[in-house]
Amino acid sequence: MKDNNDFLFKYGSLVAKLGFVQIPNILVRNRKALNLTGSEQELAMILISYEFSGVVSFPSLKQITNQNGMSSSTIHSAKKGLENKRYLSIDRSKPNKYKTHQYDLLGLRKKLRAVAKNVLDYQFIKEKISEEEYWKLIEKDNQQEALFTNIFKN
Repeated sequence: MKDNNDFLFKYGSLVAKLGFVQIPNILVRNRKALNLTGSEQELAMILISYEFSGVVSFPSLKQITNQNGMSSSTIHSAKKGLENKRYLSIDRSKPNKYKTHQYDLLGLRKKLRAVAKNVLDYQFIKEKISEEEYWKLIEKDNQQEALFTNIFKN
């Protein structure tokens, strides 16, 4: 019998063939703590789906509109909201053959880490995780953040 957590078992080969993406639960379940509108949250998840697909250039806003049914004005508003919150920066200087901008979600990733830390602090206070596990997670995350920062400094 297959494991009920197996992606192929649950969704099938056709869905798997078209790809999937890992979206942080902290983004999906903590919209209020992140101060996101529904449209901003959806756009962030769409951009994350392209970020890990191996695509260098991101989709055009027209492509997002066509694929997801969001209106152009909704997408522009969500994009502006993410920029204003400093969750999204857009590099408009790197031309590519698709004539699209390159999006950077570094600000969002930093905010996700901060919210995750708050959730973890709460779990520690409520004794849902041990002190040892708490500090191991904090140390590991600090190491990962340092590594990520060093890679993208250059």
